[in-house]
Amino acid sequence: FLIFLLLKRTNPKLYWLLIPISAFIYSPLQDSGGHLFGLIMWLLPPISIIAIIYLFDKKPNFDLKLPGIPIAVKDLFCTNGLKTTAGSKILNNFVPTYESTVTQNIWNEGAILLGKLNCDEFAMGGSTENSALRKTVNPVNHDYVPGGSSGGSSAAVAANFCAGSIGSDTGGSIRQPASFCGASGLKVSYGRVSRYGVMAMASSLDTIGCLAKTPEDCAIILEIIAGEDKMDGTTIKTPVENYLEEIGKIDCENLLLTKSGGIIKEEKIKKSFGDEKNKLVIQPVGIIVIEFLNKYFDN
Repeated sequence: FLIFLLLKRTNPKLYWLLIPISAFIYSPLQDSGGHLFGLIMWLLPPISIIAIIYLFDKKPNFDLKLPGIPIAVKDLFCTNGLKTTAGSKILNNFVPTYESTVTQNIWNEGAILLGKLNCDEFAMGGSTENSALRKTVNPVNHDYVPGGSSGGSSAAVAANFCAGSIGSDTGGSIRQPASFCGASGLKVSYGRVSRYGVMAMASSLDTIGCLAKTPEDCAIILEIIAGEDKMDGTTIKTPVENYLEEIGKIDCENLLLTKSGGIIKEEKIKKSFGDEKNKLVIQPVGIIVIEFLNKYFDN
């Protein structure tokens, strides 16, 4: 893609000559399953992506929140006119005629769809090895799995293939692959983001989130995808906040965590952790980790 963009500026004639050639070789490459170690399931034809980039380049709108930013989407989200399989051969020929709310919100803010990302079949798995179509490896170390079920989403970000990606989380399917690949992953509260147009794994537990390089990037994406949706009756009416601004207000110096990951209020710590059996350890990031006995949680 970078070569095409360079050619467009330096040698327009060769640029327009290569577009039909890229479209011609697109089909066999698509079927080969070789896209970035199985990251990409269904890639938009280069001619389509270049056309979108060209139109944006001719009339850019930097008032949008994701102007020209490449985003890839877990293959669990319906994308109008683009194959959506949920990692299953059962849906190998399914081409949706409508767009999920989340992806439509992203495109409305100027993002460019780069492609669909691999996942465990119907989101049932934790390694992306359970995709019926291909396996995805961890781009940090190809001998390891990227986690799952949003393994393609985390791997694409870790491989610098896209600025951010969209995934789903029912029991850890964003958080776990994000940790495996060294990306930032955000699992939202149930009802914060619409599930319309997303294939369900467990409707009463499914949540939609994002993966990116930093928490700040996740905050930007969340501002776009969050909000009430008339197509999903489980979404909440709470107004969408400026998450990028709010994330800067978090006081990590006074955030008290236990080693099990629980957040304890200061008053409870004074009462339950005031004896000498518990040690306070100051971490380099400024977060206090408390060694504690499990019985305190029971109280």
